[in-house]
Amino acid sequence: MNYKKIFFPFYHNWSLKLMALVIAIALFIVVRNDKDTEGIINVKVKYINQPDDEILMNNPIHAIKLMVRGPWAQIKKLDGTIMDKNLTVDMSTIKNSRFYLDHTLFELPNEIRINNISPQYLPINLETKLRRTVPLNIQVKSGRFLKVSEVKLEPDKIIISGPKSLVLSFPQLSLPPLKINEDGVFEKKIKLPELPPKIEIKSNIKEISVKIVTEKSKTTKVFNNIPIRLDNPSTDFTLLPEHVKITVDGYQSKLYSFSPSKLRPYVEIPKQPEKQIQFLPVRLKPEKGLSFQISPEKVKVLNNNLNSDKKP
Repeated sequence: MNYKKIFFPFYHNWSLKLMALVIAIALFIVVRNDKDTEGIINVKVKYINQPDDEILMNNPIHAIKLMVRGPWAQIKKLDGTIMDKNLTVDMSTIKNSRFYLDHTLFELPNEIRINNISPQYLPINLETKLRRTVPLNIQVKSGRFLKVSEVKLEPDKIIISGPKSLVLSFPQLSLPPLKINEDGVFEKKIKLPELPPKIEIKSNIKEISVKIVTEKSKTTKVFNNIPIRLDNPSTDFTLLPEHVKITVDGYQSKLYSFSPSKLRPYVEIPKQPEKQIQFLPVRLKPEKGLSFQISPEKVKVLNNNLNSDKKP
């Protein structure tokens, strides 16, 4: 087998062939470098000079993306990287709620062009800071037949600070409600409710001391046309009027089931009445926890056994 003939095309004029290969590779690199392509460059955002009397309401954007186009060799080096120089935003110069982005804000090689910026603007919503004293309140519910006679909070107001719109939305601050089922004096500490993140409570107050006094609830019932009885029915008497109105004051728990049948007003007749006409008081047996008011307090009592013409 003649190997010389087989390999002859490879080593014949080998210097010319090597030169041609080098020229071809060089041309490929030159053409490739001149071809435009696209890439992405990341840029960090830094915010400075936020005014002391203003609060940033939105979450700031800390990174943006530049869609760039340029020579392949340069784009290959920059694609996906983070730009060395941050974009600095001076918040003291913001006149509205948007900071618009354009190509003049970024320093790039002359051959690199910015096709798109994402996002197109940075939202910067600044709001005036407000400090305000806000009263505290608490809703206390009592059990049946009880009433709340006193509620004391210590402190009874707090100072809050934050964005004006949020602070003004709190004309007062309500504590979690309580329910008391017994009468007496109760003291406890209650944690302040959570406020929006941008609102601060001055003096680092976290708990409120609460004192509550409850007592048995009192009420009034009026009973009309209650008949009067005589304690001496053996004698013939006439009462004018025969019925009275009775007002009963007392604890609501006792009066809740109190019925007119329990009221038995009476007139005490003297054992030996000598007058035909007398004005005698209407009486009631006392009952613990209740007070009575009778109207009228006295009634006219006619002794029918005595002759009306008889003189004393």
